[in-house]
Amino acid sequence: MDEGRKDEVYLAALAGLLHDVGKVAQRAGAAGKHAGVGVGLLESGQLLSQLLPPEWEDDVGDAIAYHHGGDTHKRLTQLLRMADGWAASERARV
Repeated sequence: MDEGRKDEVYLAALAGLLHDVGKVAQRAGAAGKHAGVGVGLLESGQLLSQLLPPEWEDDVGDAIAYHHGGDTHKRLTQLLRMADGWAASERARV
């Protein structure tokens, strides 16, 4: 696998892992919608931004912010939205 493709796979995996990080922060008392809270964690310069190379921050930030709707021009955001939808459809409905 070439380096560019490998980076794309890592970026998608990282975005998938982090896209709902705002839910964890909400449960710890943060206010706001989970996507906005997650982007705030990324932009705050704290732990999240230390996990990824600076050149990935915009793409991962957009994927976190827009995985439920909005800006869809980035491939990563589109892929994450599809994956999130598939994962949600697998959950049992009560």
